[in-house]
Amino acid sequence: TLGNGIRAAAKEVLLDESRGVRTIAVLIRNWAPPTENETAAYALAVARALGIGAEEPISFRANLPALLAAIFRQENGRHPLGGDWIADADIYAAVALA
Repeated sequence: TLGNGIRAAAKEVLLDESRGVRTIAVLIRNWAPPTENETAAYALAVARALGIGAEEPISFRANLPALLAAIFRQENGRHPLGGDWIADADIYAAVALA
């Protein structure tokens, strides 16, 4: 289900944070290696969606719904169910379980 996918992504982000990852740039390099992706542009788009620089340290846990929304928008181009990720209760419910 969509909720399980969101929960899995949340758990991966939090695992990276527990391993010391603190910036969007490093997180995205781990998820989308430059050998396969436009990693710098991806990281910049996600960081801009959060209103920060890609190399600026942040708490992933404190920003998890917005961070996941930005990643999913970058991956899919839109919310898979339509509408606004941040207003969608599914992302909050799934993140709460992570």
